[in-house]
Amino acid sequence: MDSKRFNLCGNKAVLIAYLYDECSAEEREWISSHLMTCTACAQEIDELKGVRSMLTEWAPAEPEPQFQLVSRNDSGSKPWWHAQPVRTFGLAAAALLVAAVAVSLVNLEITYGSEGLLVRTGWTRPTTAPVLENAEPEWRKEFATLAQGLREEFSESQTVSASEVSLANAELGDEGSRTGMTDDALVERVQGLVDESELRQQRELALRFAQLLRETEVQRQTDLLRIDQQLGQLQGFTEAEVVQHHELMDYLVLVAGR
Repeated sequence: MDSKRFNLCGNKAVLIAYLYDECSAEEREWISSHLMTCTACAQEIDELKGVRSMLTEWAPAEPEPQFQLVSRNDSGSKPWWHAQPVRTFGLAAAALLVAAVAVSLVNLEITYGSEGLLVRTGWTRPTTAPVLENAEPEWRKEFATLAQGLREEFSESQTVSASEVSLANAELGDEGSRTGMTDDALVERVQGLVDESELRQQRELALRFAQLLRETEVQRQTDLLRIDQQLGQLQGFTEAEVVQHHELMDYLVLVAGR
């Protein structure tokens, strides 16, 4: 009795036994008091009552007799296409009824959005947020922002480098005029300044790209781990639901056939 009390919520076998008066008086009294406080179990009892009403009202079609009285004057045999058709209406109705019960008992919803992989089960279907089919990953937006920033910074550095080179040319021209430096030496010194500026810019750009690649790889590994965990939980929930509903359907078919 204690184990049944502990497992009453969600235990469809106990609720069905209560519905078909297959439990003791003490158990029935305790379950009745529990239904007054538990909304989920009370709702499940109401739905099981509806299923039982459907099973009670349904009756298979009565088979027609396998013989037929004919007059002596009607001695001719009928063509083969006038043969009695096979009565499959009863089997089709039973199959549809079982399928309807299974659909009413199973309500599994799987969504994948900004919050990750979500799995919902239950009798009522919650409202779902609209799915953005063409939504881009977050790392693509960050990559585009960083690339735009790098382009702007590179353009600014080019402008600064040009101004530095002009200033250096002016200073070197003044210095060359004072010290008597030749044009070749002046050009060589200016070229050295330009090479140093370009090398510094290339190092900064390579450092930024390496940092971006590391952040992207870390985010990708995190997303893959989260998806793997969610898929493992989903597989466990699905197997448990299938076993539980198979047991319930077997019990309903057994009770309906009495």
